[in-house]
Amino acid sequence: MARTDAQATSANMVSRMPFCGLIFTWSLKSVALSETAVALGRFELRRMLRAVQEYKVTHVAMAPPVVVAMLKAIESEDYDLRSLEWVGCGGAPLGKNSIKSFTEEFPTVILA
Repeated sequence: MARTDAQATSANMVSRMPFCGLIFTWSLKSVALSETAVALGRFELRRMLRAVQEYKVTHVAMAPPVVVAMLKAIESEDYDLRSLEWVGCGGAPLGKNSIKSFTEEFPTVILA
């Protein structure tokens, strides 16, 4: 299968090592497609935001509390997060207000 330009520039972030099946599968996909995989150990919001900026991360999977923390954090304005294309959010419900706030703050990012 031929790779598109979008696939060639994808960079996926994992904030924990792949102990659960979904994160393991996602990490394996990154390796199989020769995408950049950015692995963080212990989660810390500023560290994650710096990594998104530095490595031009395009895809991030995170829990709803992290989405809420991004929205509440003033420091998120200090980072260049324009590379983000997709944020996968799961494990718990994300409130309608948080979804609305996220899409207003990051209008070009798909929140799935």
